[in-house]
Amino acid sequence: MEKDTVEHRKAKRIQDFISVKLHKKNQKFIAVLCKNISTKGICIECTEKFNIGDEFLFEIFLSNGKILKTKGKLVWSSFKENKYYYGVKFLKINILNKIKLIKFINILIKNSLTSK
Repeated sequence: MEKDTVEHRKAKRIQDFISVKLHKKNQKFIAVLCKNISTKGICIECTEKFNIGDEFLFEIFLSNGKILKTKGKLVWSSFKENKYYYGVKFLKINILNKIKLIKFINILIKNSLTSK
């Protein structure tokens, strides 16, 4: 019997390659790559191994020039082709950052619809 691979998301994820920096307390920033993003979280790709449940401070460099800073928690991981992929749930995202993110995602959706 095949495993059900249907994803049940709370928010629509938008594919976009965005630069992201993350760090834990008392550690240096680590540059990673965003694979997709939503108002609830982000999928990142990197070469570093982390643990599920780890919490980080994220700086997300949106392509519209805005920088979104928020805390996030790793909720899943996978390893493929010498890269780690992590699902991050945003924690305590303030209203101003939430508005920045919603506007950014809406621009990406609009651009993807007009380019088809």
